Amino acid sequence: MEIEKSELIKRFSLLERAIPGKATIPCTEGILVKDGRMCTNDLQNAISILAPEADGECFIIPKKAIAMVKSLPSGPIQILPQSDGTLTIKAGTIRTKIKTFPMDDFPESFTIEASSEETVDFSDLTGMLANVAYATAANEARPIHTGVLLDGDGTNLNVVACDGFRCAWAHTMHSGTFKMVIPKPTVKLLLSIKQDGPLNISTKGEKAIFEIGDCKIYSRLLSGDFLDYRKVFPSRQRSIGIDRGKLLDAMSRILICSDDAHKGRVEMDGSDTILQLKCNSSSADYIEQLEVQDRFLSDMRIMFNAAYVVDALKSYDGPVIDCYFGAKSSEPLILDDGAMKALLLPVRIADGK
Repeated sequence: MEIEKSELIKRFSLLERAIPGKATIPCTEGILVKDGRMCTNDLQNAISILAPEADGECFIIPKKAIAMVKSLPSGPIQILPQSDGTLTIKAGTIRTKIKTFPMDDFPESFTIEASSEETVDFSDLTGMLANVAYATAANEARPIHTGVLLDGDGTNLNVVACDGFRCAWAHTMHSGTFKMVIPKPTVKLLLSIKQDGPLNISTKGEKAIFEIGDCKIYSRLLSGDFLDYRKVFPSRQRSIGIDRGKLLDAMSRILICSDDAHKGRVEMDGSDTILQLKCNSSSADYIEQLEVQDRFLSDMRIMFNAAYVVDALKSYDGPVIDCYFGAKSSEPLILDDGAMKALLLPVRIADGK
């Protein structure tokens, strides 16, 4: 195989995302070259991309060879498998020989006879994945919520994440009908691909193949009962339009003033056309008043985790965000810009506070 270093490094940067940090099978720290494709496999996800320069060749580029290629000067590089179980790497006047692994040691990516196939716009999907991923669960108490739901209902493609404290729901028009929950590592792999065009999704049971251009991602899907996200969003109260940038800046300053004991809690008090934000910690106090675009129909007092509010606000682009406050301090805050919703559960306000 002969290829320009710049092109090889570009492929490595994607393929390395499916190389395990601590490999139980040593050869999976390397890259499989077989049948005109290059592949990595961490036993949860696999990535496969076209490598026409290697058509008809079969070998593994081990971890040490990957590091060697990265250290070589720019220009064409030859990687040549030898009969003694080594690879010869040539670049200009440089020649090195590195031991590799037997081909049979590398786990094959699964193949499926798809029972379901869907095609979605890749940019639309990755945009929504990027916007909701912050709300995936970090712990394994409910493994299904460590992933992201893709729910095609025949009218829209809904992309949803929730962790028990917050829920993010993005959607775009789509006529297909399907449902799957993809693990967060797969979400990260999809977000690492910088391409446009149609994405083909083939599924059968708990396996899926995502294919765009010359790249394929193989993933095992999560199983279980995902939150019925439509039911957790209550009927809307009257919305309050707020300058998103000003609210985000204020919340960021509140996080500076917070400490571990208070965990970034922010109290929101709404009255007339003013939203007051207040934080009291052992090391600092903070108060800021923001003018809102609409009038509160009644006085409102509620408390949230400021870090969660910041995460949600960062996922929006528009200058103004519609905020829906419940009538009681126990009701959630809902942010909505028409294409995406976020729900944040409040923090209990102690009596007398």
